[in-house]
Amino acid sequence: MTPSQVALLMRHFGGEELYIPRCDKAWRAWRNRCFLAELDRLRAQGESTTMALTLLCPRYGIAATRARELVRKLQIPTYPISCSGDIRSVIPIFSDHPFQ
Repeated sequence: MTPSQVALLMRHFGGEELYIPRCDKAWRAWRNRCFLAELDRLRAQGESTTMALTLLCPRYGIAATRARELVRKLQIPTYPISCSGDIRSVIPIFSDHPFQ
């Protein structure tokens, strides 16, 4: 907040103690979505993932390790998994297992 905005709030609330949340979680989620969208745009333009991360990490204030985590999460397919029933129906590799 600018000093004039702080002064305006102080005048409005008459010196009462006031808590203003930073909304870090929401801000981080928004930043990550923007980061991933721009990463996708650069890759669609033919840029390698490594070069795109080199360009974007400093711009978005994201460490390279965190950026790679975000990319990895984006690439992991999510499947609806049911924990009931036979494991062979969930994981096909077990259908031909010799120890059935």
